[in-house]
Amino acid sequence: MGYTLDYDRIELGHYLEQLTKEELLPSRTALKKQINKRFTAISRQGIRNLSELRSALRSKAHVSEFSSECGVEPEYLCLLLNQINSMEATPMQLGVLPDVDFDAVSKLAKEGVDTTRALFEAGLTREKRKNLVQHLGIKPKSLLELVKLSDLSRIPWAGAVCCRVIYETGIDTVAKVASTNEDLLYLRMQYVLKQLAYPIKRLRPVDAQRCVKAARQLTFDIQY
Repeated sequence: MGYTLDYDRIELGHYLEQLTKEELLPSRTALKKQINKRFTAISRQGIRNLSELRSALRSKAHVSEFSSECGVEPEYLCLLLNQINSMEATPMQLGVLPDVDFDAVSKLAKEGVDTTRALFEAGLTREKRKNLVQHLGIKPKSLLELVKLSDLSRIPWAGAVCCRVIYETGIDTVAKVASTNEDLLYLRMQYVLKQLAYPIKRLRPVDAQRCVKAARQLTFDIQY
């Protein structure tokens, strides 16, 4: 459970398969060179999942030590760690989300609930949301919208505008995104962009694919 990925659940072999198929940034395409050989060397050190790998590479000194033990170059290990860390979404300020109830955002901020992560945790259950509505005088619809946007913000690569676009498709929670056909999400996002003209420069099928795949690696914690 939690706002971010549970790296314990992502097995090294599964991530190897994922990384092999993924379209990487130009600066990270070197990760695919001799990828099977390097991942085999990593797994021989007893690494079973991404949580254990992140722990093994938690500092420059640990990277150097692990490199000496497994024979994989430290430059490769650092690049791999950067790629793994990019899977984790960074919480954003509620106020940067487009077209939300800013009165609700202001009232939440006064209670210290000013980020998507904070609201994710504060609005996990119907009872918690009911208490926020009663205590702060927020419209239930406005709060639920903000909670759903906060849920969607857990998807890596989904910025504030992208979260809004996904929300407007009606596929408005992480659980729904995870169970959605990638092509359907892409088509619905395209439709929303044409109708509402949100400032996303370019939307590709691979972007929708990444969202769905990332959502499937998250836990579905919020009670709707």
